[in-house]
Amino acid sequence: MKTSIQNKAILAFASIAALVAVASAFQAPAHATSTVNLAEQNVQTVNIVAKHMTAEQKLNFDLQSQQEQATQTVLISAKRLSAEQKLAFDQQDTAWKTAARTKTAPNQG
Repeated sequence: MKTSIQNKAILAFASIAALVAVASAFQAPAHATSTVNLAEQNVQTVNIVAKHMTAEQKLNFDLQSQQEQATQTVLISAKRLSAEQKLAFDQQDTAWKTAARTKTAPNQG
């Protein structure tokens, strides 16, 4: 089977174009990574605080909401934290996660 120089050139060009297309498909554009970093920086944390209810209070609350057939409303309030407060929250969260891991880890020994 004879191939001409023109066919070899076309095949080489198509191969290079395919290689460039595949290589560029796996490259993240510069603006996409900066967008991800901005999104990570703007993540807000919500702490939900509620009072402890006894079993009787829970039952009364459920019965009252069933009788009223009203939707329940949740009020969420938040405030911006300073850098020190954020660091304290991160340290507290890390401590809780560490405590949870050691609590659930199987006894070794």
